[in-house]
Amino acid sequence: MKIPILYQDESIILVNKPPGIPSQPTVDKKRIDLYSALNRQLGFAVYQHHRLDRDTSGVILFAIDKKSNLPLTEMFKQHLF
Repeated sequence: MKIPILYQDESIILVNKPPGIPSQPTVDKKRIDLYSALNRQLGFAVYQHHRLDRDTSGVILFAIDKKSNLPLTEMFKQHLF
């Protein structure tokens, strides 16, 4: 499964989550999820900042590295994003 990347720079990746797949791994390890599929597609691990319900489609933000992860985490905590 190829995840549609809408935007990518040195700090973040924005992807379009298709409906019908969970945003993150579930108890069922055989089930495809967005986070794991994107990590496989990119060849490295990313940091997920929010999720959408399985049946919902939309844009999800990922940080590429720890340096960009912390500021994004703080922005979400303070509801600035």
